[in-house]
Amino acid sequence: MLKSAAGKQALLAFAERFSIPVATSVRHADLIPNDHPLFAGHLVYGLPAALKESVTRSDLILAIGTRLGDVTSQSFHFPAAPQAAQTLVHIWPDSTVVSRYRQTDIAVAADPVASLHTLNNANVPAVPAARHDWIRSVHHTTVALRDWKPMPDQADGVVFGNIMVQADALLPEDAIICLDAGNFGGWVQRQLRFSPTRQLIGPSSGAMGYGVPSAVACSLAEPSRPVVCFVGDGGFMMTGTELATAAQYGATPIVIISDNACFGTIRMHQEKHFPHRPSATALHNPDFAQLAAACGAQTFTVQHSDEFAPALTTALHSKKMCVIVVRTSLNYISPNATIAALQQSGGAA
Repeated sequence: MLKSAAGKQALLAFAERFSIPVATSVRHADLIPNDHPLFAGHLVYGLPAALKESVTRSDLILAIGTRLGDVTSQSFHFPAAPQAAQTLVHIWPDSTVVSRYRQTDIAVAADPVASLHTLNNANVPAVPAARHDWIRSVHHTTVALRDWKPMPDQADGVVFGNIMVQADALLPEDAIICLDAGNFGGWVQRQLRFSPTRQLIGPSSGAMGYGVPSAVACSLAEPSRPVVCFVGDGGFMMTGTELATAAQYGATPIVIISDNACFGTIRMHQEKHFPHRPSATALHNPDFAQLAAACGAQTFTVQHSDEFAPALTTALHSKKMCVIVVRTSLNYISPNATIAALQQSGGAA
């Protein structure tokens, strides 16, 4: 639907015609250019408080082409269930989905793209000055979240934010980004700029193991475009051997592994609720570079932040299947938290 070229064009035309900012649902940040003044952020897991406060100042929500599931709606708080604080219009093709979890002012069971085309033919009301001020504020908050000052490499590895700044600068605008599930993905979704041409492919369900197979499939489907997969060590251990399939059929994805020797998301929740009591989340990983080389990949190992840009540049120019293994800091578990801070706050609680 909206992921199609026609859907993205219709959405951008609607937003520009009516001066309405667009906040994208989880894993759909590529629906609108992220540098566009009307981009209002990506409604992901752990939405930063500043962005959440900014978007919830809206007085009208047009939910077009989204089910408004738990992640996109921030655990059913935006729009709130069972009654949204804002006027809510929900457009989705299945009548059993609209108004399922919350009262809807206008529920429309219709094709989202066709609905946008219809709306684009409507008269445009005057835009109040206050809305322009709010739009600038929301977009400023969104852009500010991408600001990142490189951090020194830690004793336990590279802070993944350092890697993502370099990746954003180096990846071409027609790259396809395949994203596995895990805490490392928070860095990807916050710091990479997406657009209708720099696409984001990821599971809205949050299931691990998606990244490598999707990258292989995308590379086979779009052999002329660079395909880059971001995956954690846990997700790679589930389906990373699909690199053998890539080699067999000539796919050439670039796979970037965040290796912190841990199931990071689970460890984060353990430290949050039961600090200093981790259980069954530490990983004894194989040598991923050797494993990937055995499957036919060109490999790189990144121990320090300044080693990443040369590795990615070489991989992009090689036109071969490549794997870049980044030794990542476990302490810097996500863009919003460190293990040390979680242990301290959990212990105090």
